[in-house]
Amino acid sequence: MIKRIGHFLIAYWPSLFVGAGIVYLSLFHAASLQLDVSNPDKFSHLVAYLVWTCCLTGDLWRDRVSFNWRVFWGLIFPIIFGGIIELLQAYFFPPRAGEWLDWYADFSGTVLGFVMVDVLCRFFPPKPKHS
Repeated sequence: MIKRIGHFLIAYWPSLFVGAGIVYLSLFHAASLQLDVSNPDKFSHLVAYLVWTCCLTGDLWRDRVSFNWRVFWGLIFPIIFGGIIELLQAYFFPPRAGEWLDWYADFSGTVLGFVMVDVLCRFFPPKPKHS
């Protein structure tokens, strides 16, 4: 059991780090970005979930997780997670507000990140595991 937890922490530390950052910024810190885009809040949601999904999907690929599980953990899970974060913001973390457009930006970043990493990983297969 301890070995599995250790493997998980070592193999998925980038995803865990980025995911924890998303939770912190979403629930506990009202970050204000000065970006030269039409809607910086939505752009930051898209980029955060794109980066997280790239890390998560890449970690899953390196760990040789099957495609079905990569779809679940690298695509479906972040989309559901983004929706839960928006609901938590709306109902439990005033003055934060949950917005459908934020969730749509999370969704878009997740899909874009998953497709990018999945396509790249097909050209660069993982190295063989050493026993």
